[in-house]
Amino acid sequence: MCGTHHDVIDKEAKIYTVELLSEMKQSHEKKGRIEVQPEDTLFANILLNDYRQVNITNNSGNVIVNSPGAIQGTTVNINNVKKNLKVMPPEGTIASDLRMRGYAKHLIDRYLEFAGDDSTRKGDFFHGAIYKNIQKNFGLKWDFIPINRFDALVDYLQKRINKTRQACINKGKGYKSFSSFVEFCVKHNLN
Repeated sequence: MCGTHHDVIDKEAKIYTVELLSEMKQSHEKKGRIEVQPEDTLFANILLNDYRQVNITNNSGNVIVNSPGAIQGTTVNINNVKKNLKVMPPEGTIASDLRMRGYAKHLIDRYLEFAGDDSTRKGDFFHGAIYKNIQKNFGLKWDFIPINRFDALVDYLQKRINKTRQACINKGKGYKSFSSFVEFCVKHNLN
């Protein structure tokens, strides 16, 4: 056994009896498929709960974290050799809903358009500032914000747009500076 599991077994001598360890060894050495029994989950959990770090090397497939039945960890560090790493949006986030993601991005883009075109601005305009401000105010990247906070994000972005010079000009002329969520969904056929 490895050092980690050797220590686990030694600490739990009442659970890991000589008979049980012998049975486990025989099962491991059997050829063919080993059928896991429901009572085996207790022992598996004791062994797996002792892991503090999971290292995955030379993986050519998928790694699923926090999936039912998978090993779960508090901290997962991923070193990627590929240039682009795609992180799928967690369920229940704005990114997991095409309509909400599209509308939030529409508002961000509108803010960037209006604020970036302001010729009266002192100094350079930094496009990344809106993303940092969202993360500061909501604690998450804009598209990973939970769906139940979508309205708060929309309100925040609409207020930011309305403070721009172009939005004030539009308001004076009777023009809208952005569409509503419903209008956006209808326009882009997202209903």
